[in-house]
Amino acid sequence: MGKNNNRRKPATQAQIEQIKVVVRGAMDKIYGDLLLDYAFGNVMSQPSSNDILSEQDHAYVKKIFGLHANISDSLLCLSVLLLCNFRAEEPIEKKFLLRRIVVVCHELYKYLYGFTNKKTEWEVIALKLENKYPEECAELMAQGERYLKKYGQSEDKILRDVSNHYSDKPFEFFKYISTINEKGQTDRALMMIRIVQPLSLLLMKEVGDVLPKSNGDTPVDLKSLTGSRQFKDVFTDELLRETLRHITHRKEIIREQVQRVNWCEKFAAKYDHDMTKDKRWSLLKDDNIVLHIMYLQLDTMILSLAMGRAESSVEEKLILAYMVASMHEGFKKIYGFAESARVKSLWYRYAISRMDSVKDSSLSSEIRIMTGVLDVFSEKDYLKNPTVTLFLGHVGYVRDLGGDSSNAMVDYLLQDDHKSELAGVVGVMRFLNELVNVSGKLLSYENDEMSEDNRLDLEKHLEDIDEMERKALAKVHSEKSRQKLKAQTTGLREMIRKVYNWE
Repeated sequence: MGKNNNRRKPATQAQIEQIKVVVRGAMDKIYGDLLLDYAFGNVMSQPSSNDILSEQDHAYVKKIFGLHANISDSLLCLSVLLLCNFRAEEPIEKKFLLRRIVVVCHELYKYLYGFTNKKTEWEVIALKLENKYPEECAELMAQGERYLKKYGQSEDKILRDVSNHYSDKPFEFFKYISTINEKGQTDRALMMIRIVQPLSLLLMKEVGDVLPKSNGDTPVDLKSLTGSRQFKDVFTDELLRETLRHITHRKEIIREQVQRVNWCEKFAAKYDHDMTKDKRWSLLKDDNIVLHIMYLQLDTMILSLAMGRAESSVEEKLILAYMVASMHEGFKKIYGFAESARVKSLWYRYAISRMDSVKDSSLSSEIRIMTGVLDVFSEKDYLKNPTVTLFLGHVGYVRDLGGDSSNAMVDYLLQDDHKSELAGVVGVMRFLNELVNVSGKLLSYENDEMSEDNRLDLEKHLEDIDEMERKALAKVHSEKSRQKLKAQTTGLREMIRKVYNWE
């Protein structure tokens, strides 16, 4: 069989640098388009704009500008995320960054084509355009069908939800984040871009046909697209290196936690052991707040690396927006903002629900202190306000925003000072380290309180292994085989000890 010459080769560094230049140039244009859409939308909202257009044309043009703006805000997000990915150094960075492409593409598809029979704004406009631009409209609809076939499966919806909101069960987040790979998500982004770029051009062509020609100035003061970066001096090379070290440390903690659960589940299957009988099992798996905090800290640190590597103000601000959204969603799982929903939070399930059984007064006091601090953070506006989460997690009209996501995004990007937001995120990050320490103490306490039944179970399993090893060695005479067998039984003993002793 001959070699497959069509196999795609990895991009060279020179090719990646070229792609980065292209994406960066596209990002600048997209941001300019978004600001123009925003400005024209404001102009179209003024009573004087009714003087130059009929009522019907006025509503039509305004709808097109809104559609174009919402496409532009999604393209801006995709551009920034792709640039962050190209600059990332570690695979874990890429996974956490690229998962957001799933959210952007899913929401943009839903906005343009929908997942139900209800007509979207684009589909309504397309009905008007299909006689004028039949080939373009037919191709756009066909592209939408192809995208739906490839990326409209139920797994993609779950991946979107977990990517955007984390998960009530930390191991579910790990399961889905593990499926993220660079090729898959860049292919997804490029397929969506191939749909919306010609759509954007078609919309602007239609606007040009409807709006009266004017030689006047553009009705917006376009700020410098590059702008001056607020945080350039904050993210020093030393800080970025230190952040990478923290990322490596947390990645190792996650690996150990996941490995331990895998060991337990393999052991349970082999010996028909019900892990749920051990009251510590939920602490390790479904209620594992430490694992969730590791995800949240990893996410925030990876975004801070991306912010430190940013080359423009708009990148910096949008990355900070993702950081704020991540902290909002992560805190919602840890403790929440609505008091009525806190009974489902990880901290309630992990710590508060066990307060009555904790006889260590010092540990009980620490849990109460942590709960009090969580109460204080839950009222902080930079953490509680869902605006950023809403405009990054949805496309188009958002009821809780009282308008389109694109308008809320531009309002955010045009703000001059975001230093207090970054300071707030850093403050929460530092507190989370304390929360991890107290959570670890609670698990150690539960280990110390391990029931006598569990200790007897452990001894029984170890005796069974000793007996199994003794019988097997009696039948094996080769020294090499005997050593191999002993290594296997030693590994099995170690696994079982880790199942019963969760230090």
